[in-house]
Order: sequence, then C-alpha cells, then structure tokens
Amino acid sequence: MRLLFCSVMLAICAVQAIGAPASSRLVLLSVRQCENAWSDNRLFERLQTVLTREPGWRAEPAQALGEPKDRPNSWPSVDSMISLGRDLGGQYLICLVVSDQRLERRKSFHVPLVFHKWESVGVVKGEFRVIDLLRGKQVKAEAFEVELHGPRVIQATMDDTKFDPDITMTATDKALFFANLEEKLVDELIPKIRPIIAKGEREQLARQDTRNRP
Repeated sequence: MRLLFCSVMLAICAVQAIGAPASSRLVLLSVRQCENAWSDNRLFERLQTVLTREPGWRAEPAQALGEPKDRPNSWPSVDSMISLGRDLGGQYLICLVVSDQRLERRKSFHVPLVFHKWESVGVVKGEFRVIDLLRGKQVKAEAFEVELHGPRVIQATMDDTKFDPDITMTATDKALFFANLEEKLVDELIPKIRPIIAKGEREQLARQDTRNRP
C-alpha cells in the first residue's frame, strides 16, 4: 500500500513538473509619445498590461532609453539599445515612438449638390522596433498608422461645414476617444509583436537542444 501511495505521489509530481510554466522572459518596453492636449498618454501602461498577460512574458520599462540629444525624434543606435537592454537583463526590447496623434474633421463622403458626410477621426502615427537581445539583432522595424472614427453627420449641400455641433466633442469625450484610440493601437500592435518573440523563443530552444546533444 505504501509503495502504491509513493508511486502515485511521484506521478503527480512528475505531471506538475511537466505542466509548470517556464521561467518568464523579460521583455523591456520603451515608449516615446508626443504630447496631445486631450490624450492622457498612457500607451506605455496599456502595452505593458497586455504584454504581461502573455504566457511566460514579463514586461518592464527600459526607462534609460531615450532619443539622442543631438538628433531629436530619432532612434538611438541599435548597438546602444542592445547594450542597454542586456545591462537591464532583458531578453527582448520593444521600442515604440508615437510621432503624431491628432483629431481631424474629414469630409468622408460627398454627393454634389445633394449632401456631404463629415466625421471626426482620430489618427496616431509612429514606428515600433523589436530587438532580440540574446541574438544581438533587430528583428522588426515597422511604421504604423491607426485611425479611429468618431461622430459623423450628414449635411445638405448648403449646410456644408466641418464645425457642425454633432461632430464636435467635449473635452471629456476627446479624452475618452483618445484612450480608445490607444487601445486600438495596442490591439493592432500585439498580433505583430507576438509571433516575432514566439519565433525567437523557438529558435533559442532549438539552439539549446543542439548544444545539449552529445
């Protein structure tokens, strides 16, 4: 009976060891975001929250990473980013720069002498990069442009104006609108970032397996 009990306990421990999650990978995150009168600029926190939910990932800020003082709005060199990321103990470094975020009023549809359609549109533009610190190389660099459509109104031709009260948002509405725009940006970035890091993980495991073979 005692032997059976020990066998069962050993089996349970083995299953738990197999199912235990691997140690988390440290993903360093750097976000530079231009100022906007209506945005709360919480893109970093939103990205960090979503990245941390990924199995086996742990997202922390790369606070020391900034733009070169002699070249505003430009990126630090890849070598310096790799050096910083390794000093901070990261496996991956995600850098994101928002160069433009604004609210536009657009005439999105027009039938001559009949009517127009005006709408408010939020726009955010920038670029993101992903650096594999273990391999010491940049594995992704891509520009992004995301739009969020807000209130819209149909006007007769004689009433053509972009200052229609129906598409004019209050300060509170604008703050919520830009928060939703940031959420949409995160939703579009994560599916692009996830496979890059997953591929790096697979390649790292393959290299370790090759080294461990007799």
